[in-house]
Amino acid sequence: MPISPFRRLTGKFKLVLPDDFEEKFRKEIFKRMGMKKGNLTKAIIEAIEMWMMHPKEIRDIEHESEDSINHLLNIVADEKVPPYVREKAFEKLQKLMDKERK
Repeated sequence: MPISPFRRLTGKFKLVLPDDFEEKFRKEIFKRMGMKKGNLTKAIIEAIEMWMMHPKEIRDIEHESEDSINHLLNIVADEKVPPYVREKAFEKLQKLMDKERK
């Protein structure tokens, strides 16, 4: 089966990161996965997947319920979740609580 000339098998990004952030990220990869070829790519894919997944989950929560509040609290408390996502979950939690007070 021929591969479409329009289909890209891999994508490429050129990232410019602050030196201290890159160093922390690489150290964390080494600590979790070891120094092995491909681990940086795996970690970046995992980070992008988490970034894409959590904000959608947070946006999809419209009504206050015990389950939705617990879900948001779990995101806020999970140190593995990126700070940006934790902040969004906290903001959503505040909005739900404000709605309830009105």
